Amino acid sequence: NNSIFTGGYIGNEYMLHKIRPTGRDDVNFGFNGFRFFDYGTVFNNRLEEIIKYPGGKTILIGNISPAASVAGRNTSLMGSSVIRLMPDGNPDTTFGIKGKVFITIPFFNFWPATGVVQPDGKIVIAVRASLYDAAVVLDRLVLFRLNSNGSLDNSFGTQGIFFIPQQGLTPVPPSPMMGLALQADGKIILGDITAEAISVNSGFTVRNSPAVFRIKPEGILDSSFAVNGRFLNRFGYNNYQIRSLIVQSDGKILVGGNTLSTSPVNASWLMFRLNPG
Repeated sequence: NNSIFTGGYIGNEYMLHKIRPTGRDDVNFGFNGFRFFDYGTVFNNRLEEIIKYPGGKTILIGNISPAASVAGRNTSLMGSSVIRLMPDGNPDTTFGIKGKVFITIPFFNFWPATGVVQPDGKIVIAVRASLYDAAVVLDRLVLFRLNSNGSLDNSFGTQGIFFIPQQGLTPVPPSPMMGLALQADGKIILGDITAEAISVNSGFTVRNSPAVFRIKPEGILDSSFAVNGRFLNRFGYNNYQIRSLIVQSDGKILVGGNTLSTSPVNASWLMFRLNPG
């Protein structure tokens, strides 16, 4: 209905704001157009993504710190929170526990980034993960898939979780930005940074590269895409962040992000488009 949602955090509370097409607050949503969610007073409780769900519902994806996981029954310094709201802004009590799901994995901290809703109502969540003892080394890309009731979908990856394999650590700041989209056949397209082994002075080292992955609906890399499910190309830059991507109606994949070179120091935006394969 052309309503506008914006959100983020105030202090350690999620904040969601619904605005009518006229630009005024939607007073029928939450409290005069606002909803707040407070899950503790520790750092990094942040709303990262707002996505539409069928039936006028809304999905919120963010951090929760510290996190007690309903799914994994363990605690973590930082986990993922997924909240589903009814059209009026109240939690959807048919989802998770009173409208929310917390997800953690032992020994990992999460920086949730984005999500996408499948036509069957299942929800794919993309996060970056770091080991407890390496707080600024985000060394894993992780996908979760939730059933429409908020439970982990055991038909995806391993018990609903897919760790994307990579060749080494990926030392980047804890920036969760990445791109996520669905193809018409249900395959998942993910864009982010990954560690790539490259040849240097007759040896090998591991550096960050922009990467586009294609994942099958069952939660494994699609080996028919690029090279073993991965497209890697450094484009001559030393650092890179894919921030968004879309799948066009013709199946081509349009990717946007930013780049940085160190000699000379230059930063720029970059867009590239991949053929369907």
